[in-house]
Amino acid sequence: MADRPYMDKWADDILRIAQGDWSNPVLLNHLYKELKHRSSAAGCRVRELVLARIEELKSAENTAFKWPTTDAPAGANGFTGDHFWYQEGLLSFVGYRVGKTQGVPEIKRQQILDCVMFNTLPRVNSHEYMDEWGKPRTAQRLRKLAEALASFTRNVQRTFTSLVLAHAWRTQGDYL
Repeated sequence: MADRPYMDKWADDILRIAQGDWSNPVLLNHLYKELKHRSSAAGCRVRELVLARIEELKSAENTAFKWPTTDAPAGANGFTGDHFWYQEGLLSFVGYRVGKTQGVPEIKRQQILDCVMFNTLPRVNSHEYMDEWGKPRTAQRLRKLAEALASFTRNVQRTFTSLVLAHAWRTQGDYL
């Protein structure tokens, strides 16, 4: 049930929920996942509407910036670029962690990403650092999240042999 929080909703109820926050791609994706389990005519109709809206939002967002790459070519001296200037970044501060020992489950990481995307952020570093994150629900915020996850992925590929961590961060980038 935790993976399907809308399982007990009728297709029309799901449509009302979607239309209540029609510009929220995270919510729409959750609703679409549920609608993929539906075979009724109403479920299929709502699924098509939600999917069309998701594609519309993707199209608008994709024109805003180029999605960051997770490719990590080896540098002459090993680690190059993507230097971290802060002891603890925003994602770490709000509990976002990947890994076997201190990592949190994928669904919890996605909830943290949702909170970061859609809410006012706590100030964890300088004003300049926080300004990079922009306002909630903006392409700037999405871009910063995508760049952070891509950077984590590149760095773990450069410094560790742990492909599990790299895959986990890449998966979260796909979630965004």
